[in-house]
Amino acid sequence: MIFSRRAIQRMLDDIKPALTSKQYLQLLKKLNFAGPYRLPAMWEVAVMAQLAKMGSLIHEKRLPNGKRPDVFFRAQNGFELVADVTTVSDKGVDKHNPYDEFSRIIEEEKRTLGLGIGGVNLEVREEPEVMREGTRRRLRLPPHAQLRDYVRTRILPELKRQQGSGQWPLEMTVDDETASFRLKIADGPYSTASYGSYDRPTIVRQNPLFYKLQEKADGQLRDVPVLAGVIACDGDCVAMKSGRDHSVVSTDQIVKQFLIDNPHIGFVLILSVKERQRSWADGNEVDLSIDHQKWMQPGTPAQLKTLLAELAGRLPAPVNSATNAAYRALEKGFGRGHGKFGMGGRSMQIGARHVMEILAGVRTVEDFNRNFGFRSLAETDDVRRMPNPFEVALSEGRLPANITIEETGENGRDHVLNIEFGAPDPALSEFR
Repeated sequence: MIFSRRAIQRMLDDIKPALTSKQYLQLLKKLNFAGPYRLPAMWEVAVMAQLAKMGSLIHEKRLPNGKRPDVFFRAQNGFELVADVTTVSDKGVDKHNPYDEFSRIIEEEKRTLGLGIGGVNLEVREEPEVMREGTRRRLRLPPHAQLRDYVRTRILPELKRQQGSGQWPLEMTVDDETASFRLKIADGPYSTASYGSYDRPTIVRQNPLFYKLQEKADGQLRDVPVLAGVIACDGDCVAMKSGRDHSVVSTDQIVKQFLIDNPHIGFVLILSVKERQRSWADGNEVDLSIDHQKWMQPGTPAQLKTLLAELAGRLPAPVNSATNAAYRALEKGFGRGHGKFGMGGRSMQIGARHVMEILAGVRTVEDFNRNFGFRSLAETDDVRRMPNPFEVALSEGRLPANITIEETGENGRDHVLNIEFGAPDPALSEFR
């Protein structure tokens, strides 16, 4: 997810005294099971944990009008507010423009023709879609529910026909009332794609961010007796980080229009993950940080601005982008990746989880070699792959002479074992 599992546990510990047993168990259920509720639950915990340190927090307090917003907060000076925490994603927009699913199904179905993985180049065309208040971009693809049938009945027969005639690469162009795309399948392990930026908002009131804000304004925040606001969190939504150019509307335009339409909402706070590319020398590495934007109705108490900024500043450092976090939240288990791996002289560093999984039989030595690009000593020399360092040490009769454990802190995913190998031991090597 966006924050490390260790940070999420710490925040759970922070809010536990403010929640009923039922509320706490409900959050645990959402966090411990893969699915669409996992990321929203994480953001809800993260926001409440910071507020719990800044004043008095009540989760889902019943108000006189019967509403139960996520947060009822009272600062030490008596300042009060209520807020609903919501996570905004482009899931609905993606389903309306199912490029990823279309591409995945093509990859799967072409294997029935004996074609290997990769080698696909797919270019999908777009067309304007007229909406109530403007025009938005739409990919020209079949409806989501019809994709697999379309691939099987429209694409595979043509590819099979070309195969039968000895044609290679395979190519087809479609431009009809159902779809418009160009598909090419050639040699190569990688697939490429091009398609329009359908997720960039072009209509102020018709985009995922505005819809989510309005949902909260019409729901738990309608007619509440104290200052009310929405805390919108990053679930991988382009509209939350949209700048100004001639073809799109900005996040600022969307939120300002929402506040004009809903004067009973006093503020909006947006929390998102900011990605900054490192220098070219660092390859694809990016630095991640929490970015916040805030909007308030005229006449809102000045201390609210300071409070919202402090809330955002207290959040842990992110360990995943919103895009990656959304995918990881749908996966079972405890996240991908392990601690670092390093070598130097007679020493090495390896994640303790690697060692535990191998000894437990969850991960094989073949998995280990494949993950790190090693090879067995029995395999043919390969300049691209080093031999397995444990196997090398064993073949030389070297045993670990010293092992220390390095804890990696809140954002770490593992402990690190620092292993130093000794000189050849006659217990398992030739006399010398």
